Formats: sequence, structure tokens, C-alpha cells
Amino acid sequence: ALNDKFNIFKEKEFIYVNKNKKLCEKDRDAFRIMDLEFSADWTAIQKKFKILVKKFHPDKHSGNKKYEDKLKKITLAYSHLKMVMMTK
Repeated sequence: ALNDKFNIFKEKEFIYVNKNKKLCEKDRDAFRIMDLEFSADWTAIQKKFKILVKKFHPDKHSGNKKYEDKLKKITLAYSHLKMVMMTK
């Protein structure tokens, strides 16, 4: 658990910045890459990220560049969604 290890993000400290729910294209792409609904909350994003990291982790698929590239895209999407959230 990446978030548990570094203790960076607490669910209750984050809210969605864009209150009128209009998503920019980067937001939409990040949700699509992680296969999430656009209305997903922070808890759902974290859970999905953990599932995807386990699924595409290079240790499980050693030497397979396809999985490594997919994990990089997922990590970038997660980082973007993290930036969309902010502390209260």
C-alpha cells in the first residue's frame, strides 16, 4: 500500500476542487485510464489505484514492457487526480 507506507493522503482531508462538476479533458482521461466513473470519490480512486498497481506491477510481469507502460499511465492518471483534490 503506497499511500499507507508514506502516509501522505487522508480521505477526509480531500474534496473535489471543481464544485460544478465540469471536468476538463485531462480529468476525463485520468478517470478513463483508471477505468473509473467520473463521479468517483477519493476513496474509490485510492481503492482502484491499489488494485491496478497490484495487477500491472512489474514484479508480477518481469520483462514485459507493455505492463510497465500501462502502470506508468495509471500512476500519471492517479497523480493528476491527486492534484485535482485539495485539502479543506
